[in-house]
Amino acid sequence: MMAFLILLLFILFYLLGKSADLVVLQVKGLGERFGIPLSFLGIILGLLTSVPELSVGINALLENAVAVSVGNLFGGVIVLFGLIYGGGIILNRKTKTDGKIWHIIPFFSYILLAIIFGITGTITEVEGGILMAGYLAFIFFLYLKGEKKQSDHHFKRTPISLTKSVLIVIAGLLGVIVLSKLIVFLSLEFIKDFHIPEFLTGFLVFSIGTNLPEVTITIRSWRKHIKDLSVANIYGSAIANIFIIGLLAFLKPIPIQTGMSYYAMAVAFLVLFILTVFFYKSDKKLTRPEGFALLGFYVLSVGTELILFILGKMG
Repeated sequence: MMAFLILLLFILFYLLGKSADLVVLQVKGLGERFGIPLSFLGIILGLLTSVPELSVGINALLENAVAVSVGNLFGGVIVLFGLIYGGGIILNRKTKTDGKIWHIIPFFSYILLAIIFGITGTITEVEGGILMAGYLAFIFFLYLKGEKKQSDHHFKRTPISLTKSVLIVIAGLLGVIVLSKLIVFLSLEFIKDFHIPEFLTGFLVFSIGTNLPEVTITIRSWRKHIKDLSVANIYGSAIANIFIIGLLAFLKPIPIQTGMSYYAMAVAFLVLFILTVFFYKSDKKLTRPEGFALLGFYVLSVGTELILFILGKMG
């Protein structure tokens, strides 16, 4: 029975990624129709590829299991910059940067702010409002930046009609909502049987499953030689995760399980922050060794969380 449940969860995660991918691909087509700059489009895609996280978060809130969602959202940031960003750099072999760390420090500072809010044990409605306002400020700033400097990249125009594109987007969103509801329900049953903390489940399991769209975007951007889209999508998805935490907290204060697992996650993010900023600035490019370093650090972070869980069970 348990093996069947695990298999079913993997299938649902796969379908969840496919449903979100439908939304992403069609919105990308809509973006090219209206001439949206690549950098801004990547941020919008980041929000759309976070639809699974948003849906899981809302369903977890309704099921009084919001710790799963918080672990998923915070863990998703580690997945984005360690697993996906690192893996994307390895695949791309070399990714150029402008070397200006002030371009990326605000992103990481925004994420760090949410982690600091969580250390107190609760993210309040006011703090949730601050996180939401911060995200909207990012979007407005990037929109103005995109207006001043149009992207040099252009997508091949899609022959699909506007009506059909919109209908596919709606169908994809409905698929994401229904599938995420099933995933939350089945995962809660899984947690009960194995007595795995909700935050840890979200951090290790949900954070990978709900980031399947980002993996898809990274691989497709690499194949189509549009590296900027992949990077913008990763940054956009990371700040969208924090926006979702803010939204959930604004609706209802979020209790945070502040223990060794949370503190280890906070330290992991801080180290990942420093590594990413250092690599971004060095030689104005991201190389394969740096990609392997980010990927290796992700593996180390996951290993640390598992060791802490095992030690906790033994104690």
